[in-house]
Amino acid sequence: MSINWAKCEEAPNKKYKVLGRFLLDLRAKINNLEREFAAKKKEIEGVRDSISITTKGLEDSIKSLTSSESDLKIKLAKANTRISEIESNLKTLTDKDSELENTILNRNKDIEKLEDDFEKRISEIEGLKKEIERLNDELNKSVAAPKLVKKIQEIMLHKGFLSDKEFYQLMNEIETKLGQINF
Repeated sequence: MSINWAKCEEAPNKKYKVLGRFLLDLRAKINNLEREFAAKKKEIEGVRDSISITTKGLEDSIKSLTSSESDLKIKLAKANTRISEIESNLKTLTDKDSELENTILNRNKDIEKLEDDFEKRISEIEGLKKEIERLNDELNKSVAAPKLVKKIQEIMLHKGFLSDKEFYQLMNEIETKLGQINF
């Protein structure tokens, strides 16, 4: 015999005859359901504890991440400011570098020009040294001639005449001291 659940629902206060077997089966099912319920209840409590711990950990992590985020935003702002300063300094240094390069190029051109002028001056100096040597030779020769004439005059005053031998001795003496005389 099975229980007519539809009749029970229509008249719940009415008494029905039920076999013991159905009642035992019903009790066994109730006991199984109560055990399952207790197990599920313990499982739910464990999950709740786990969720509570996880929630607390997540809240702590969120607080930590929030403070880390604000720290990182501050650091990012400082880094951006520093990057702007560095870029500005780099631009300034680049401008100065190009100015210095131009200055160096101009100085190199000036140096090359001065070196050319210097070489020209050296060649002029060498030419002038040769001219000085030539003029010194001429000067020595021009100094020797008056000395020769003066000595000849002295001899002529004392003796009244000059022999060829005396003339050549005077010439040799003056040429050894002052250089060759050309007439």
